[in-house]
Amino acid sequence: MKDNPNENNTITKTDSRPQRRSVTVANNKSGLTLATPSALGSDGASLAMPRGPVQTVITTAAPLAVTASSDADYERLGLARKDIKPWEDGARTDDRPGTYEWWYFDAHLDDGAKLVMVFMDKNLSTPQRPLEPTIRLNLDLADGRSFEKLVVFDPETWSSAKDHADVRIGANRFTGDLHTYRVTAKIEEISVDVTLEGEVPAWRPETGYMLFGEDRKREFAWLPSVPQGKVTATYTIGDERHETTGTGYHDHNWGNVGLMDIVHDWYWARGQAGPYSVIASYITAHEKYEYATIPIFMLAKDGRLIGDDPSCVKFETLGPFTDSVTKKPVANITRYTYGTDEDRYVVTFTRHRDLSRARMVESLHGIKRAAAELLRFDGAYLRFSGDIRVEHIRGDEIVDQYVTEDAIWELMYFGHARSER
Repeated sequence: MKDNPNENNTITKTDSRPQRRSVTVANNKSGLTLATPSALGSDGASLAMPRGPVQTVITTAAPLAVTASSDADYERLGLARKDIKPWEDGARTDDRPGTYEWWYFDAHLDDGAKLVMVFMDKNLSTPQRPLEPTIRLNLDLADGRSFEKLVVFDPETWSSAKDHADVRIGANRFTGDLHTYRVTAKIEEISVDVTLEGEVPAWRPETGYMLFGEDRKREFAWLPSVPQGKVTATYTIGDERHETTGTGYHDHNWGNVGLMDIVHDWYWARGQAGPYSVIASYITAHEKYEYATIPIFMLAKDGRLIGDDPSCVKFETLGPFTDSVTKKPVANITRYTYGTDEDRYVVTFTRHRDLSRARMVESLHGIKRAAAELLRFDGAYLRFSGDIRVEHIRGDEIVDQYVTEDAIWELMYFGHARSER
């Protein structure tokens, strides 16, 4: 480990239930008398109404960040609740300024390497700009060598199909149909050719759309097209060639407002332990959305979904420390507990290695970097690898548990560090 976390510190976070506000009212013979501002007492809540028995009416403020899940949401977006179509993994934006979109793939390879590939229509730190095709490649080898590439291409090299995933940036391609994908790319001295075959069906948290603001018109969407799959990979480093297999994952993200305008930070993780496959995330909204939180969780066993209700999730961070490169607070351990005290699954991610620790401003140059620094933008991206432990607990008894070093997770941190974290 590169830092010295205090593993005894724990922060527990639950789902983003809105704050409840109580207003005391009097009930007289003519019925319930509701509060008016002029009737409030000096404490701002109790009505100055002496007659009748007293009742308390609970009013609930609508959260400013939610997952779109109503029937009206599904109808508006043209989606079915459980039937995901290949077009959902096709292009969902028109690449105009203010929007963004990316297709992500990662793999744990049997030769000990870890590979991440991302095809983006633009750099996430500058979504207001026009089309700016970008590929991110991270390759970490078992012998300790690590390669990190972020390359921008001419807009003319970009194309993306709408009826299924088929993204092309020059000669580089990311294509698939919700089950079988192929990713080919050559970035400087590294080339990759991987095939991903789904073992867990495509899934999304409700519609996959997260909505922000009182009008809920600001959108960020996420589709885990392959929550877990089998990988066949060939990669070369110069004249050095490797052929291997492994397990992998693919998701697709898009939105109509810059992430730094709606998101303060998020943890996202995925992994496999024994028969279990896990996708988990905990999103904290921007300060202007009152740091509302959106928990996301998917647990499958033997390829079958067994849990994805966000209201049943408790999120914890343990061993917080300040990363020396990004200056962001990082948890050495993140834990998701799903279910009830009587029957629950506990999924724990323990950090062993940092795969990436980057300040986003360092990917910018010239006037873009100067503008970001002037605005005090200090966003950071960190990616980790380590072990995942899945425990099924019934009452006080552990029904089963599995642990493997087969997990990758990230911390995306757009906002300034919060003192309580």
